[in-house]
Amino acid sequence: MDAFIRELSLSPSTSIDQVAPHCAKLLSWLQECHQQMETHKDVLKLSYRDIESMLKAALYVFECHKLLGDKLVGAVEELIQQIHADSHKIVLRFCDTFLSSREQVIQQLCYRILGTVDGHTHAPMLHYMHKAFADVQPEWKIISTLDWKQPENETEPLTLALQRQYTLMHRFVNRIFSLPTLVEIEVALHRAMACMGFGTWLQMFRESTKSVLYNRCCVLRHMICDILDKGTEPLCSTFVHNIYLYVADGTEMELQKFWNGLYSDRFASSLTRFFYNYWSRHLEHVDLNELKLTNGKTKPVLPLDQVLYVTHLMLDSSSPCRNQFYGELRTLKQSIDLHYLLNKVAFVYT
Repeated sequence: MDAFIRELSLSPSTSIDQVAPHCAKLLSWLQECHQQMETHKDVLKLSYRDIESMLKAALYVFECHKLLGDKLVGAVEELIQQIHADSHKIVLRFCDTFLSSREQVIQQLCYRILGTVDGHTHAPMLHYMHKAFADVQPEWKIISTLDWKQPENETEPLTLALQRQYTLMHRFVNRIFSLPTLVEIEVALHRAMACMGFGTWLQMFRESTKSVLYNRCCVLRHMICDILDKGTEPLCSTFVHNIYLYVADGTEMELQKFWNGLYSDRFASSLTRFFYNYWSRHLEHVDLNELKLTNGKTKPVLPLDQVLYVTHLMLDSSSPCRNQFYGELRTLKQSIDLHYLLNKVAFVYT
């Protein structure tokens, strides 16, 4: 956004058609910034460039409104409705507030910056920058009257961890949908499935239906499930390996979150298919006494102990897909051997 803002220009001859798309983009971005600073203030750390970009974006929008008046507002609102089909009402409310009370908007923007991690350290910069801005727009003088006290931070470590996962998920969803083609989105999703922790994916599977990102999360969830259904390797095994790391290294809370994630019928069905395919290919090559795989035609990417543990969890009484999963596994040719394996290791997991 910094590069985009630096390319902007404005003159008395500038038309609405020239600046309306720029203002719509800036207002949408500022609304997202406000939302992030409000929702994730305890984990969000802003850079000098972040703050400078937000202030310059506000300055530009204010100046465009001053030059072109309410006609610009109508044009911007029309563009916002086109850009944000699902969440345009939220952005429009922000737009109305933003253009109707400049001093209030500037004050709120500064306080939200101060409320982020180490936000109080930005106070001198805000105070310094407002002087130049006030020469262009007197409303920026309001910054000189702000209370610069350091905000208290009493957030619990567990809450911080959850907020980090939530913030990471939101950033990822926003960034991946900014890619221009489906192919690029798929490539980015594959990379993320391989390297991003499962806790972050769980946040996406649990996204509220009221969230502005809900529809995008649904698309990504179905894409992930499609990949699991197809059995794309080594991607699927890497993704399930990340599930194993999440539940094996976690607490009872992580286990409960994993089981809660299985309330998604599509996700539970896709995981069921993955494990069914794994066992159908490799079960006959398992040494039941040594609990290890002997040489088969294809060597699995995922270690046996990891598959056993996650299989055990999906068959746990707390698992909402237990009956469905058990029914599928019973159709395996060597289901008795799998039953023996699970019973043999059950005491280790309980």
